[in-house]
Amino acid sequence: MAIKMAVIGTGIMGKNAINVWKRNSDVEVTAICNLEEEVVKNVAKEHNIADWFTDHRKLLESVNVDAVHVNTPDWAHRDVVIDSLAAGKHVLVEKPMTTEVAE
Repeated sequence: MAIKMAVIGTGIMGKNAINVWKRNSDVEVTAICNLEEEVVKNVAKEHNIADWFTDHRKLLESVNVDAVHVNTPDWAHRDVVIDSLAAGKHVLVEKPMTTEVAE
């Protein structure tokens, strides 16, 4: 049974992540998210991913995924990671976790 993966952030790093995960037979990218609707729709179409979102919270509420790969800009990692962990998902986050020491 393949791990159901969501990729959050579909810029350069997110698209690279999707391509890497697609080469792993133990992983299926089942959902993606990006704040820009046109961007996420195009990436979903390009990679044949049915479930796409512009709000990571809606993704976490709406689809059954096992893990989340966070590829948002560095300053946007923290909330996505915390929300994903709170939803019971395994999380892989590109470094750094935050850009503020206090966080």
